[in-house]
Amino acid sequence: MKKNKVDNNNTKKEKTYTIVKIPLLAIIVLCILIIALVIINRNEWFGGEKVTVANNGASDETITDETGRTWKVKRIEENSNVVMQSSAVELKWDEKTITQKFYSVYFMNNTYDSSNGTSISNDLIGQSLGTASLIGNDSYTDSDYTTTATVYEIKDYPTNCMIALQFEGDSNFYIYINTFYRPDTLGDFIDDLNLKENVTFGTINYNYSYTDNNGEWQYAEVEFYDVNNDDIWNMLFSDTSLENVQDDLEVYTNGDFNISINVDIPFLGSKRVCITLTDRGYLTTNIFETGKAFYIGEDKVQEFLNYLVNNYDGYRLIYEDTAEEENLDNEIEDSGTIMVTQNSINGTTTEEVNTSEFNNLSNFTNASSNENIILNN
Repeated sequence: MKKNKVDNNNTKKEKTYTIVKIPLLAIIVLCILIIALVIINRNEWFGGEKVTVANNGASDETITDETGRTWKVKRIEENSNVVMQSSAVELKWDEKTITQKFYSVYFMNNTYDSSNGTSISNDLIGQSLGTASLIGNDSYTDSDYTTTATVYEIKDYPTNCMIALQFEGDSNFYIYINTFYRPDTLGDFIDDLNLKENVTFGTINYNYSYTDNNGEWQYAEVEFYDVNNDDIWNMLFSDTSLENVQDDLEVYTNGDFNISINVDIPFLGSKRVCITLTDRGYLTTNIFETGKAFYIGEDKVQEFLNYLVNNYDGYRLIYEDTAEEENLDNEIEDSGTIMVTQNSINGTTTEEVNTSEFNNLSNFTNASSNENIILNN
């Protein structure tokens, strides 16, 4: 019997595998990291709208009103006990600046008022127009004072808008504006004040009213930030032929909504003046302190509102008055003691507690709902 030879060189080799055991905890951690990565980048990976947070103290908290509109929320603390003192107190004569002492001047059949004491560079001073006498009154002594000033043109600005005054013994040139200046058209208004060079647009407020589910009238204020200035100019100021239709007796809104654009004009020392769009289609402004009105059309106003809502985050302002807590704190501090009445299944017990035992209002707000606090007078 013939034996077959076995060729050791052709023997098949068996494959070997190494099994690596991964701890279950490591797998769980890896899954969590993957899920977190997907959540963080879901907007960019899947084409969703990116959430933007304005650097304005607001949060991502949202609110939806009965109109169906949803806004982010910006909470603002205010104290109704605080009264602005500076505007109410008349400065003494020696405490006033020269433009505060002599605030107004009548010249060339126009009355000009100081533009917040703003002075301008010598390079902007044109030719002399003559001299003017000014009268100031000290309200504390009911004394009148007089002074004289040289009047100058301001380069590139018509004299029916503004002039510059240089007082005796003063090297500065101060802007005085004609608050009764009335441009014929929107184009005149833009050109006479060189608004494109001088105006800085700031925060835009959308203010609207609505009726809630209880039939109560409500008012909402929504802010938009960093709106493109070029878009504002193109959308609202493109038709320079619009006539100034300002009439002090006319009401330019139905009260449903308006859009207020905050404006700074550093050249004139003017801050927080505004341009307002009304629900009746008017563009109005208090630049130069007196009203101007131009009819741009309701469709233009609505188009601008849609632009804001569709391109920028709107922040609903929620005002929180801290005066109520402050008043209660003061009342508790003044009273000395309080009577704490507690209801229980065994009846009602009342005891007198010294207010020094309470550090602040939170001690009261954290008390049980079954406790009534009665202040002793």
